[in-house]
Amino acid sequence: MNDVKIGIIGGYRAWSVAARFLKWKGYIVHISGETEELILTKMARTCQVVVVSVPIGVYPWRHREVVPLMRADSLLMDLTSLKKNL
Repeated sequence: MNDVKIGIIGGYRAWSVAARFLKWKGYIVHISGETEELILTKMARTCQVVVVSVPIGVYPWRHREVVPLMRADSLLMDLTSLKKNL
């Protein structure tokens, strides 16, 4: 069993398949959506890897909220993207 914790902030639908795969590979995975603020703060404090995948308009707010809570030895992955109608 792998004891690396991965926290995913935002993008629940898009990340649900990846989360299942990572769990299958033995990682501990937490996903925080819009209504799970308590999980967000706990995730930032305890996860070795934090993935931020939120709309570009809320990214600065989420970034300022999460980074100060993160462990010094953790990794922040920014997978925020700009979307436009095709």
